[in-house]
Amino acid sequence: GYAYIVNDGEKIVVEFEMKAQLVRANPKVFENGCKAALMRGPIVYCMESVDNGEDISDILISQNLNTQTKPNTGLGVDMLEVDGYRRAATEELYVPLTDELIKTRVRFIPYYTFANRGEAQMLVWCNIKYEGDK
Repeated sequence: GYAYIVNDGEKIVVEFEMKAQLVRANPKVFENGCKAALMRGPIVYCMESVDNGEDISDILISQNLNTQTKPNTGLGVDMLEVDGYRRAATEELYVPLTDELIKTRVRFIPYYTFANRGEAQMLVWCNIKYEGDK
């Protein structure tokens, strides 16, 4: 549908809810299997090591998100903070697999703003921690 608006000097403000959500790729996109990307409205977000420390490929994002929007004055945009987890750091090449995770807040910036704060790791497609699995 559409709306017909007569401009009589009144200010019209339209607000659309832009709820953060996780999206998945088609299973045929092999590299993105069991991963998800974070979007808010039409904006795709990414995480950078500048905000989250090194080894961002080891971060898991909570399926429940618990999103907060925060200003990033350095980039002049809002960033998203979500619940996440990471494994304890180790210098060993291989260690026994455990389910021990460290809860953390993970910061995301709009994808179009990445690589503006120096060289850094960046991810759009993130590992997901499914909560409440039966």
